[in-house]
Amino acid sequence: GRKLCPAEDCGEIITSSFPDKNRQRTLMCLEVRCLHYKDGCEEIRLLGKLKAHLTTCEFHPVDCQFKPNGCTVRVPKAELQNHLMSCSYHKSHVDCPHCHKQCPTSLYTTHTDVCSEKKVSCSNHCGTTLAFKDIRDHEKVCEEVKQLTEKVKTTAKLAQDDHRDALPPQSDEKLMVAIKEAHFGLLGSVEDRSREPPSYEGVHIFQIENFSKRLAAAEKSDVYSVKSPAFFAGRHGYKLCIEVFPNGLGEDQRGNYLALVFTLMKGPHDNILDWPFNLPVTFSIIEQLPKPPRHNHRQHLYPGQCTKEEAHDFQRPKFDSHWAWAAQSFISLKALRSTKRKYIVDDTLVIRVEVDTSGMGKPGGD
Repeated sequence: GRKLCPAEDCGEIITSSFPDKNRQRTLMCLEVRCLHYKDGCEEIRLLGKLKAHLTTCEFHPVDCQFKPNGCTVRVPKAELQNHLMSCSYHKSHVDCPHCHKQCPTSLYTTHTDVCSEKKVSCSNHCGTTLAFKDIRDHEKVCEEVKQLTEKVKTTAKLAQDDHRDALPPQSDEKLMVAIKEAHFGLLGSVEDRSREPPSYEGVHIFQIENFSKRLAAAEKSDVYSVKSPAFFAGRHGYKLCIEVFPNGLGEDQRGNYLALVFTLMKGPHDNILDWPFNLPVTFSIIEQLPKPPRHNHRQHLYPGQCTKEEAHDFQRPKFDSHWAWAAQSFISLKALRSTKRKYIVDDTLVIRVEVDTSGMGKPGGD
């Protein structure tokens, strides 16, 4: 299609196809202002990266998430959350467009920004697009493949330049095929490597190793999180997990706090459990000392004391899982790094989740 060049004071009409490759590269490297600069966006990006910016621009207009219910309002992304809370088509939960799971309306914008199922492209430009939860493992392998590919090409070139057979005939071609198969096959084992036996005692210890690297990754990406293995509140109880955002969750907390999200998962015994979930839960960051006293950092959740509207967040999951509660300011990064407390030892953070099952009725009891 024909479009007006977004470069300031240009005015040239450009088309979506570029028969001249040199012209295409030149245009794509132009620095342009965001299309919404008149609305207040101050971002300046390369033309080739403008489309990616618009997906996150706070001034870009988006549809109300209750459009399927009849709402026709379009608002800037930054104002979407306020609109959702007052929308006449409002529901307590909405479906995430990435994972298709329900999340509380109050957390919709935050969840969609950091959803683990959000599709992202490989930073090595190999053309692969995966869910964010898988892309990090892919990129590690992809980088190794990239380096090995370059090594094969270099070795083959040297053999040709020196007029000698440094490689057997077609060996580099066979190796390239093997590399390509490994590149696209390794991700199948990512989930298996992280799998571990679930806990059934209502107490789960979640160790986050290589925390400094994870925090550094989170500082570069708003959607980076670490999800715990599933655990259960009792042998036949609720299936649960937590998701940790090392660099915070939400604009005001990001860069200052570690955030924690409590998630209800679809379990094998949901049909005979009481809903909504109303068991007290204690979340603790453990001070790693060889013996007490330990000054653990704690935060408590009491679903039974929630308002009627908040109780919807603890209803039985309709999908594989949904966010039930978020502690966006669980602990400040300053306190986490403090030398007064040994919250991080050997670059490992330990989080303890304890569900009080004393008030839980017998599953299926009358």
